[in-house]
Amino acid sequence: QDDRCVVAAASCHSMRLSSTNLLGEAQDSIDELRAKIDREEYFYKTTVSNIDNQLQLVRDARLQFNTQLSDAVSEMEIVQNRVRRLEQDLADGRADYLSRESRCEDIVKDLKDIKLCNLRSLRAVIVKKSSMGIDLLSIVDCEVSEWSVSECSKLCDNTCGNATLFPTCGGSRESTRELIQQANTFGVHCLALTKVESCGQVECPVDCNVAAWSEWSICTRQCDGGLRTRTRSVEQQPEHGGALCDSTVEVQPCNAGACSEDCILQEWSEWSACSSGCGGGDQER
Repeated sequence: QDDRCVVAAASCHSMRLSSTNLLGEAQDSIDELRAKIDREEYFYKTTVSNIDNQLQLVRDARLQFNTQLSDAVSEMEIVQNRVRRLEQDLADGRADYLSRESRCEDIVKDLKDIKLCNLRSLRAVIVKKSSMGIDLLSIVDCEVSEWSVSECSKLCDNTCGNATLFPTCGGSRESTRELIQQANTFGVHCLALTKVESCGQVECPVDCNVAAWSEWSICTRQCDGGLRTRTRSVEQQPEHGGALCDSTVEVQPCNAGACSEDCILQEWSEWSACSSGCGGGDQER
């Protein structure tokens, strides 16, 4: 008899057990893949959420920094504009004073010319009615040059602030003029060719003087942009038209880098149920 493979009769129980095992293994593989997909999806969503939160923090910090910087710059511009207006007002005041002084000098000169003209007219009437036989054309008046004014011996004097103790403060300046034509007998004789006038009867201007800058203050933020300031005190306020003070406060941005913080995790959760009742599975926490 030939040796041949003899197939034993099939056992329904064995086949059912084998099929159950195959189905179990397939289900375990599916469950494992699903668990892995869930873990990857959770990690992805968590990462995206963290990135979105960090971006929002950066946006909020940048907005806050820009607002603070804008407010500081606006305040500095307001102060600088105020200083410029004051300086312009001072310059305009000085120019107006010089203009008024010049107009006053012109008015005085015009009044002198008018007075002299009136006197000559009156003289002509008197000579015409006189019995002395004076020829009006033969009368020669004194003629002098314009005044030549020297510089003031003292441009300012701080004692002028106390009129009781120092009633005659300031300096003096001498004015001279040259004789051009000597008067004859009936002409107008020359007045003084020199005169001395008071001048510089104002207190001396004192310019503003400021101290050295202080050290920069601590930045208002450790990251995401902040501001720091430094100041200097006024040691001498301007007086009597002296130069005004420059800025006594400076603002500067600082720590513009983004904040970098360590990740903080919560405590572990409890382990989940096993993905398989037998043959090995996965648990999560």
